[in-house]
Amino acid sequence: MTLQVLNEEQLLYLVEIQLPDLLERHPEWEARIYGVLLRMFARREEVAAIMTELRELRTEMNARFDEIVSQADVRFGQVDARFDEIVSQADARFAQVDARFDEIVSQADVRFGQVDARFDEIVSQADVRFGQVDARFEQVDARFEQVDARFDEIVAQVDARFEQVDARFEQVDARFEQVDARFEQVDARFEQIDAHLERIDTHFEQIDTHF
Repeated sequence: MTLQVLNEEQLLYLVEIQLPDLLERHPEWEARIYGVLLRMFARREEVAAIMTELRELRTEMNARFDEIVSQADVRFGQVDARFDEIVSQADARFAQVDARFDEIVSQADVRFGQVDARFDEIVSQADVRFGQVDARFEQVDARFEQVDARFDEIVAQVDARFEQVDARFEQVDARFEQVDARFEQVDARFEQIDAHLERIDTHFEQIDTHF
């Protein structure tokens, strides 16, 4: 079996890094390692000094690890706070969209009510007019053309009114399309947030791998 000869840097790395890590994972081996070092060095005081340095190094490494964990907790807290802020803003925006949608529906209801009232008025006027025509049917034979012209005018008014209603429906549909586009923008923003969080997770994984 060929023994590997360590250079000074490898020996220092073994003593300063790997040995404290080994003692941290297996503290029950401390006496055994102490005995080995005692056989290697002539003076007990030197071994005691080395063990003291190892303990101090282990304490320092533990403190450093606690500091990293604390910094990570702070960072995660900031990420959580930012995420909560984004969710709160999105909720507020959705509330505004809902309020605007309710306003549009309310306006549409009022407008439809006006259309219905106007239509009923036209129908009522037509009914009255037809009643008058029926009552004077024998008297107004000569004026049928005038009555027909008036009827055509009423029909034209009704058709024009329905065209206005159709135009209003198109405006409402366009508004719904704007709301849908806004939802798509919010979805895209959430996708950006997810991508950013994934980059943060990757960064912390790299930090964990390094340490």
